[in-house]
Amino acid sequence: MLDIARGIYTLRTRKIIAKTEAAKWALNNHLCCDPDALKIALKVRRNPLEYKNDKKTFDYAETLAEPIQRFADTLEKELFQAIPFVLMRKRRELSVMVLMIPLILWKKRFLIERLNKTMINILLEGFDIDTPWLYDELKNYIKPYHSVAVVAFSFRDNCVKSLSDWDALYGKDKGKYYSGIVGGFKPYDIPEEKISFINYFTDTKETAAQKIKTADIIYFTGGLPDRMMERIKEFDLYDVLMQHNGIIMGYSAGAVIQLAEYHLSPDDDYSEFRYYEGLPYLSGFYMEVHYEETEVQDASIRRVVAERGKTVYATAFKAGAIIADNGNIRLLGDVRVFH
Repeated sequence: MLDIARGIYTLRTRKIIAKTEAAKWALNNHLCCDPDALKIALKVRRNPLEYKNDKKTFDYAETLAEPIQRFADTLEKELFQAIPFVLMRKRRELSVMVLMIPLILWKKRFLIERLNKTMINILLEGFDIDTPWLYDELKNYIKPYHSVAVVAFSFRDNCVKSLSDWDALYGKDKGKYYSGIVGGFKPYDIPEEKISFINYFTDTKETAAQKIKTADIIYFTGGLPDRMMERIKEFDLYDVLMQHNGIIMGYSAGAVIQLAEYHLSPDDDYSEFRYYEGLPYLSGFYMEVHYEETEVQDASIRRVVAERGKTVYATAFKAGAIIADNGNIRLLGDVRVFH
């Protein structure tokens, strides 16, 4: 919004000033149809560190798409109103003005898309996100005010056939993985009551979707990624998951399912190499989880590189992780790169 204010100031005065001053000028001249939004943007601009971890400010920022859109519309009007005036002046100034048109329109679109879409993908080996080497990095993303929805759909059919079987893995009282998943968030000061599990046996399509819609973090468990995908579709959660703006994280199966297409090397669960459909959050690479430099794994990696022509990141068993921060890849711990 400060950039837009400065653009309007320049169009009206043919001068350039600082964004902070431009915002004050726009407020004094009643140019922003959402003055409260611009006032708050100006307030944060003056003391950014004070609001760095303020939940109310972050929540409010998520509501700014329409105010920014309306203010950007004002900028467009100012631009086109300025062109006739420039026609009476130097041709050089007109040329500059014409060149500004696509730039301003592009920047407007970019601002709206950027505000509406912030995606962090965290691909893990296990649920031990409380280990120091992971915590030191993930604390920059996972905040105390976040809520978590755990998509516990990756279980094996021969192990889980009833609610009691599901509870044995993910239930609060005796779940094998419950304490590890919930306890992993403890160093991030996320309380247990802000972590909900989507229960295959007790949740409906509606309650499952609501848990996802209200969560800041979507968490996929380890197990069988292909069966998890089938259950996601069974519950009509595909579109809901793809519309999530925020953090997507998971370990093992919950890591590879974040890829548009992933491969699985032969192991105890899968008898042969095969490609599978994932959730298309990421598409620029493939991932070999639990990498231990075995002949089977290396053969699978070579095949993926040859057939798909993309990079394969191999995360060492319980020692590697990948962060995709709005498309920017960061490798943590022990990760091998194959081209």
